[in-house]
Formats: sequence, structure tokens, C-alpha cells
Amino acid sequence: MDHKIFDLDVPLKTCTPQLLARILDAGYQCIALTQSVTIDDFNFSLTTDTNTIRKKTKEERQSMRNKLADQLKPPSSETLNNLLTDSHQYRATLWPPSVLCPPRLFKRLNLVCSEPSLAGLFFREFGETLNRFDIVSMCPSSSEALVFAYEQPGTFDLIAIDLDSQSDFRLSSKQYSLIQTRGLRLEFKLGPLLRPGSSGTTARSNLAFHFSSMFAGCRSSFSKCIVISSGATVGWEVRRPLAVVSILQSLGLQPKEWAHHALTSGPCAVLTHGLTRSRTAHGAAVILKLLSNPSVVSIGEAQDASEAGESPPPKKSCTRED
Repeated sequence: MDHKIFDLDVPLKTCTPQLLARILDAGYQCIALTQSVTIDDFNFSLTTDTNTIRKKTKEERQSMRNKLADQLKPPSSETLNNLLTDSHQYRATLWPPSVLCPPRLFKRLNLVCSEPSLAGLFFREFGETLNRFDIVSMCPSSSEALVFAYEQPGTFDLIAIDLDSQSDFRLSSKQYSLIQTRGLRLEFKLGPLLRPGSSGTTARSNLAFHFSSMFAGCRSSFSKCIVISSGATVGWEVRRPLAVVSILQSLGLQPKEWAHHALTSGPCAVLTHGLTRSRTAHGAAVILKLLSNPSVVSIGEAQDASEAGESPPPKKSCTRED
């Protein structure tokens, strides 16, 4: 699948058939729909109106658990298939070139965290839920959370860097090496770079800061460290792959092959890591081989265990008309 074009971050909440059609027309073939959950919301303290801190009541704790459990429910396969089917009527081409390589939608969970001390409780409560998603990413908003993300082997597939906020992340070459060894990559979103005004300027400055830090820490393996996603919520934030490469080159990412890898082989490695993590018990190797086969349109879920023990239906005789 590493020759396909990926977009690993399209927010599920704002993804409409029109937006999905725009992304497909731009040339992307594998798209991950993202749900975001804040780990810091799972805590047992509450700040009152008078700025005092008290422990949550039993009812408040249960309400907190129920709310997070609802946020951690991935979309069903039927929902994704319907979204993909509805997008066909908005496609710009009646017979798109990608017909020989059907588009595929994947489920992604993005965990936002600033206080890693709360993460242990979160994973003890909802750890099993993460395997329902094809990709699990961490978006750290503090240096401590960033360290936590790459020190948890097998938990995350991707580290998403927030370009909207100023950060002081500066990893050493040893830390970059550790990130690569554990199969992780750093993701940067294109959407914030395209915004007008001060927000776009801040995002571009932050990206330049991270690029310079990575050039100093892991220049020889830079192309194996990054993934570029759109983060698109509206159609004008979608750019064709060649345009994305040009934008990244203008921001200092040279040579252009590195930008191309950030849209193809890098995201493919992330998805492979995620499927291996989440579906080891369901034959991840077989799933990956099926996904790379252009004749496979969709992969159905495994049969329920109760149904698997039932006797097979009686054979039907076949007749041929003369």
C-alpha cells in the first residue's frame, strides 16, 4: 500500500459527503476519520466557581465515565460505507482513475494530553477500547506528555504535533532514534498552515521550529520521522499531493522526496503499525495483504462466536439449463 496517497486526519465530526468527495477527487485513496478525546477529562477532582478543588461525587464520576465511553465509540462499518457511498454523487469525475484502487476509510482515535499522571487511570479504565480503532495517536501539549507518548511501547501509532500552540519541544537525537525504534512518527497538519492572519503565521513558525530541530537531531533519517495530514474541516483546506509537496518545499523541507514520503510510505507504516496492534488476534497479516489487493473493495467483520458453532446450511443442488 505504500504507493497510495494517505490522509490520516480528517475529523469525523465535520466530515460530510461533500468534503470526502473533495478529498477523493484530490487524489487521496486511504483516509482516516479522527475522533478526539481529552485524557485530562478523566480526573476525580472538580474546580468550583470559587476556585476551590473538591473531589467528585459518585454520580459525577459515573457521569464522567459514561461521557468518555460515548466519545470512545468508533463509527460502525455501516456508517463509513454509507459516508463513502453518499460521497459518490459529489465527485467531480464520473469515472475516477482510482476505480482500480478503491478508496478506503479507517478509524482513528486522537488522545489529547497535557498531564500524563492522569493517563494511567485512563488506560486502566479504557485501554481495551483502543483496539477498536485502526490508528491511535497522542497529541501532547506538554514536554512531559510527549515523553510519555514515546515511552509507552505498543500503545500509540502516531504522535500528533499541535501547530496552533507555541511549544518548546526539542528532542535529542537519542529521543528521535527511540521514537523510530518503536515504530512511531511525528504528524504535522497542513490545515493550520493555510489559515490567514496570525494563526497561520504562528503555525508556519512552529513548523519551521520543529523542522530545524529535527534536521539537527535526525537528518539522516528525517524522511522516516514525519507524516503530513490535512486535518481538513472544509473543502478549501484540501490540497492535491503535488501542491502539498510544493508548500512543504517552500517551508524548507528538501528534497521533495521527503515530502512525498510523508504522504505515502510514512502514513502506510503508521497504518500497518496500527492494524498490527489492534488486530493481532484477528489475523493482521492477512488483513494487510487484503488491503494491498486492488480487487478487494471491503473487509467484513468476523462472524460472531455464537454463530460460528452452528451447523452449516444444507447444500443446494445446482442445475444447469440446456
